[in-house]
Amino acid sequence: MLPPDSDSAEQLPKPEPEARWMLRKNCSLGPQALLAIFGSMVLVSLVVAGAWAAHGAWIVLPFAVVECLALAVAFLVYARHATDADEVEFFADRIRVVAHRGSRQRELLVPREWVRIGQPESDQGLIEIRSGAQRAWVGRFVEPSARRQLAKEMRQQLSGAAMASPARG
Repeated sequence: MLPPDSDSAEQLPKPEPEARWMLRKNCSLGPQALLAIFGSMVLVSLVVAGAWAAHGAWIVLPFAVVECLALAVAFLVYARHATDADEVEFFADRIRVVAHRGSRQRELLVPREWVRIGQPESDQGLIEIRSGAQRAWVGRFVEPSARRQLAKEMRQQLSGAAMASPARG
């Protein structure tokens, strides 16, 4: 029998999660709107500075440029973290938690039978997903009042699979 070629190995279906939560920031500005707002702010600032420079107040122009650079930095920081998210997936045999922060991504993949889901200790607390010494905190982008309900849903999903699996003995 021949080993499978690389093309057929890539075509294997990936297992679908039983449950999935994608917890994201509520960003009302898309990339195009953000660029349009930034462009209009820079245009207004430079037009005003140009008008003052035309009337002999040249010192205004360097300050307008510094202002535009500061705006650019602020918009870049905003844009970098606009897609921050927490992703939690429950599979039959494991749980996957991925934290997206800026350009970094941290993944926790643990066996499902060892997972414990901790209740937020306060309204400001995050949900703890732990397996032994491995831990991940999720819920940063969920309203504090909804975190307890989210933790409850995750625990129900976790215990539902435990009830459905055959007894071990």
